[in-house]
Amino acid sequence: MQGHKDRIRLHLLPHFEKMPVKSITSGTAQEYRVKRMTKPEGWNDDEKEWKPPARNTLHNEVVTLSMVLKTAYRHGWIEHVPDLSDPYRRQTKVEHRPWFTPNEYKLLYQATRSNAADPQRPHYRWHAEQLHDFVLFAANTGLRPDELKQLEFRDCPSSEHLAQLAA
Repeated sequence: MQGHKDRIRLHLLPHFEKMPVKSITSGTAQEYRVKRMTKPEGWNDDEKEWKPPARNTLHNEVVTLSMVLKTAYRHGWIEHVPDLSDPYRRQTKVEHRPWFTPNEYKLLYQATRSNAADPQRPHYRWHAEQLHDFVLFAANTGLRPDELKQLEFRDCPSSEHLAQLAA
């Protein structure tokens, strides 16, 4: 609760203090985000270097603003709560994993092959060979990293099964 009080006192009130609650819209919330991400005029970098707030900090401030607006709605001071979602929010989940270009793949397998053939120290040979095999397997199967980590020998068909599939 103290965090919400502090966000209201330090950030929301200085920005919205002269604005009636009914005047707060999605647009004014976006203006608030822009203002918070912009270096204040007259900021002295000699005393303390300015840096924009973290994404989660800004998110928490907008959540606090949303709570204020929901309270106003429950008391009948406003007719609806505006949509405060970030219009430019990046997706945090990675949807697309980039592929190696043919040249990048060639450089990678040449480097691992060279390392496997001539490791820096003789006792690294087995690990270097395992890494080379792993890189070739991973790149040619298209498995995701987590799938590769969980793969077990029993998950792979034997050569007898492969011969039957080929026929």
